[in-house]
Amino acid sequence: MKRRDDAWLDVVALDMPELLPLRVRGRSMVPTLRPDDEVLIESVSAEALVNGDWVVVRSVEGGFLHRYLGMRDDCVLTKGDGHAGFDPLWPPEAVVGRVAEARRGGRCFYRRTAGQVRRERLLAAGHHLVGSVWGLARRLKALLLALFALVLGVSLVAAAVGLTDFYAEDETDRITLKWETASETNNLGFYMRRSLTETAGYENILCDDARNPFIASQDEGAGAAYECEDVHVLPGVVYYYQLQDVPDNGTNGDFYGPITASIPLATVTPTPGTPTMTLTPTPVPVATSTHVPPPGDANVRFWADEVDLSAGDCTTIQWQTDNIKAVFLDGNGVLGDGAVTLCPCKTETHVLSVTYSDDTTKDFEVTLLVTGECTTVTRTATPIATLEVAASPTPTPTATRLAATPVPTRIAEPSPTSSPSPEPVQASATVEPTPFPSVEPHTTATRGVVVGDSQGVRVDTALSVWLLVVGGIVGLGFVGAGILMWKRRQ
Repeated sequence: MKRRDDAWLDVVALDMPELLPLRVRGRSMVPTLRPDDEVLIESVSAEALVNGDWVVVRSVEGGFLHRYLGMRDDCVLTKGDGHAGFDPLWPPEAVVGRVAEARRGGRCFYRRTAGQVRRERLLAAGHHLVGSVWGLARRLKALLLALFALVLGVSLVAAAVGLTDFYAEDETDRITLKWETASETNNLGFYMRRSLTETAGYENILCDDARNPFIASQDEGAGAAYECEDVHVLPGVVYYYQLQDVPDNGTNGDFYGPITASIPLATVTPTPGTPTMTLTPTPVPVATSTHVPPPGDANVRFWADEVDLSAGDCTTIQWQTDNIKAVFLDGNGVLGDGAVTLCPCKTETHVLSVTYSDDTTKDFEVTLLVTGECTTVTRTATPIATLEVAASPTPTPTATRLAATPVPTRIAEPSPTSSPSPEPVQASATVEPTPFPSVEPHTTATRGVVVGDSQGVRVDTALSVWLLVVGGIVGLGFVGAGILMWKRRQ
C-alpha cells in the first residue's frame, strides 16, 4: 500500500492508543490485500515485529504496507506478496506500525490473533524462499550475460586476422598477389582463390607452382607480408581473386576481396630504322600467281568450331600462326593467335590474310553455311581486339597464345616445285576442329586495396549451452508466475 502524503505516518508513529483506519490503494500485496480493502494500523517498533506481520514502512516516496520477513544485516527485510523479489533493506526506525485487523466489503477477514500469527509465519517462510530464488535468478542472469559477453569477445578475437593490404600486380606472364596483416590470432594460414566471375566459381590455386595450395602463416606477433604468384594465366583474361584465412579451430575462415587482375596482351616492338605498318580496314588482296612459298618454319591454322549452322546459332572462328609478319581478319589487323564468336543470320565467308616474312601474302577462308532465317534480334559478335603490328625484315614470334596450344593439323603449304594457285585455300575442308576458348581482351587490372580490419563472429556449442540455461531460467520464471497468479485467484 502506498500513500503520497506523510501526515498519517506521523500519526501512527506517535504510539496512538486507538487503531488508525486506512484504505489500501496499491496492488503490491495482492492476493492477500486488494485495492479498497480497509486496514486498522497499530503503532509498533521493529523489535516487536514477528515474521509474517503486515507492516507499514516509511520511505522517501511515502508509506508502504508489505509483509515482514525478518532482519538481515541489522535491517528490516520486507516483501510484497504480489512481488517476486525482496524490497530494499529498511533501517529499523523506518517501521511505524503493523496491521491489526483487515476488512473487505464491511466484513473482517483478518485479525492478528495467535492462530493467525502462526499461519502468517508459514506464509512468510514461503515468501522468503520465493524472494531468495528470485534474487539468485537475477544474479545468475547477470552472470550468464557476463559469460555470454566474454564468450562473444573471445570469439571475436579467437580467429581474427587484421588485414591491412591486399592487391595484385600484373607482369608479362604472371599475376603476383600480395597482402599484409597487422595481426593474426590463432590463424594457421591462407588459401588464395580464383574465379572468372565475381560472385561464384572460386577455387584454390597453387602459388609459385607449389604442390599444395595452403599458404602457412608467417606471423610472429606483429603481422607479416605475403606474396603469391599465379603463373597459370592467359593474356587479356580478367581474373577475380579472394583471400581466405584458415583458423586453428577447424571453422571456415573469413574471405577478403575480391580484387581483379589480368596480364596485358603482348605487343610487337618495331625495330629502330624500320617502317611501321599502320592497320587500316582496307582488305589485303588475294595472293597472285607470283606467290612465293613461305619459309619452311611458317605455319597458319584457320578454322571454325561449326560451319553448318541454323540462323542465329553461334560458332567460334579461331586462328593460330607461327613466324608470320602480319595477320588480318576480314581486313582488320589482329594478333597472331586469336578467336572470335559469331552468330550469323545468313551464309557468310570470313578471310584470314597473312603476310609472311618475305612480304608475300596469302588468304585463308572459312565459309559459314547458314540455313533458315533469324526470327529474333540478332546477337552481336564478340569484338575483335586490334593491335598495331610492326613490320620487321626478320621473322618475329607472335603474341603468346590465349590458351594451352592443342595439337593442330597443319595446313599443307604449297611445295617449292608446285605451281602457285591464285585460288584461296578452304581451311574448313582440311582442318580438324579443335576446341579453343574465346577470350575477350581486357585492360590492365588496377590495384584494389582492402581497407581496415575484417573480423568474424562465431558462437559455437558454448552459446547453445548458455541459451539452454537461459531458457530453463525463463521457464522457471513462468512457472513461478503461474503459481502466483493461481494464488491471487484463491
